[in-house]
Amino acid sequence: MRDLVNAGAIDLVIATTEAGASPEAARSWWLSYLSQQANTRGVELGALPITPAQVAQVVALIDSGKLNNKVARQVVDHVLDGEGDPEQVVAAHPELVVERDETKLKAAVDEALAANPDIADKIRSGKVQAAGKIVGDVMKATRGQADAARVKELVIERAASAHRISDTDARPNRIRPGISVFPLSFYRCRSTDQGPQPHGR
Repeated sequence: MRDLVNAGAIDLVIATTEAGASPEAARSWWLSYLSQQANTRGVELGALPITPAQVAQVVALIDSGKLNNKVARQVVDHVLDGEGDPEQVVAAHPELVVERDETKLKAAVDEALAANPDIADKIRSGKVQAAGKIVGDVMKATRGQADAARVKELVIERAASAHRISDTDARPNRIRPGISVFPLSFYRCRSTDQGPQPHGR
């Protein structure tokens, strides 16, 4: 507690909470990532060029789904570098916004599943924890811009749907007894050359 008081962290956490962030999120940012940045820069926590209100803005962007935790740290880095408020940073760096295009996410998931058929089989057999490897590959492919929770949902869904499609494709075509596989016109054409032909039914 003495270290927190000396670093001014308690006041910063309270101010961040008053600006709209949850107490948990405020403590996490000031006592973890921002403390690391203060140590790296050799300054007191309160001397960092970021305000409690700006930290609260970052938390709000995460809560809205616009940023994930990994990308939010990059936004904070830009704020610390003097590029403006979090909203201004996001506007200037649209590549930091979480990828929400389902088509792109599904394509990335399908590619990762195709590259790891053994893991895909494990997921289909009920070993959901195996999805972690695929989720990691997709996050890497999207440079961390995807929502990991949504990616996991898609991995499980796409693995199951791919299995159903595979089963359908592998199922042999069956012809019911007594049913002709040729159209009626075939028999009509044949009858003009070869006499009576079986009726197509």
